[in-house]
Amino acid sequence: MDAVQTIFVVMTADLPCLKNVRSCSRRSANLGYSDEKVKLILNRSNAFTASHVKKRRDALKRRIDYQIVNEYARPSAL
Repeated sequence: MDAVQTIFVVMTADLPCLKNVRSCSRRSANLGYSDEKVKLILNRSNAFTASHVKKRRDALKRRIDYQIVNEYARPSAL
């Protein structure tokens, strides 16, 4: 991980994942990686999870850098 410029941690908004991301954040901080190197990505974000992002940020004690929106309703193009 020292050789890469950015580490992306992909997470969902559920509590078990939040616990694992907190553990990963603590471990990466102990290894000396800054928040600028370790980026958090919230996957499967939607209107429901968007209302809880602030709570997730507060629990993680850091911001969520990117959100990937859940788009089930969009038809796939072939």
